[in-house]
Amino acid sequence: MTLSIFLCDDKPNFLSYYQKLIDDLIHVNGYQMKVAVSSEKADTIIDYLKKNQIKEGLCFLDVDLNTTYDGIDLAQTISKLSPDIKIAFLTSYSDYALEAIQSNVEPIDYIIKGNSKEREQINKILDKVSSQVIISDDALPSNFNYITLSNGTLEYKISISKIMYVETATKPHMISIIGEDFKYDFYTSLDDIQKRIPQLIQVHQSILINPANVTQIDYKNRKIFFSNKSSCFFAVRKASLLKKYF
Repeated sequence: MTLSIFLCDDKPNFLSYYQKLIDDLIHVNGYQMKVAVSSEKADTIIDYLKKNQIKEGLCFLDVDLNTTYDGIDLAQTISKLSPDIKIAFLTSYSDYALEAIQSNVEPIDYIIKGNSKEREQINKILDKVSSQVIISDDALPSNFNYITLSNGTLEYKISISKIMYVETATKPHMISIIGEDFKYDFYTSLDDIQKRIPQLIQVHQSILINPANVTQIDYKNRKIFFSNKSSCFFAVRKASLLKKYF
């Protein structure tokens, strides 16, 4: 599942800066996230949430919005619409940060703009939220056992329980599915595979794993081993997510 991120700051330069920073951290660490809305207007965020009925997500909100809403008002509205969305405040002044903490929103964190540890702080927020988004197999339909994929004129019905991991192939626009005793290549994307098999988890920008078939994890060398003796690497920032499972 790709988690939606929402960014609101009434200063265009800050808005652009934080979007680029967040996009870069997502790319570097392979977080299954995307910036869904980046806007100077609070109403744009609210309208999107109402229209798309977003249940989970992460918002970075400037506290001092020069609009009909300030950041705290916006956060309170978002929390009423989607209680499970996490809020992080952006502010230029520490006193605004105190006000944010004392609000009823219970933000996951606040960030003083321009501080020397800003990038590290935002990355910790992304990592924390990413590690909390875990899909339970118990929530899946009982008949959710196979995935059907086509390769040219051939159609493959693959048992999900036999999939070890999925990775991007060397050939552009293709993925490889590594199974118990097979390896198939298909023209599709990791994002499409994860939408169709939500119990797979992303451990690297180019790798999804089936946690049911993991037998060992080497955290020092960032390597995952599977029941068929195959293995793959994981991104360092995914260690905390893996520890939720194992």
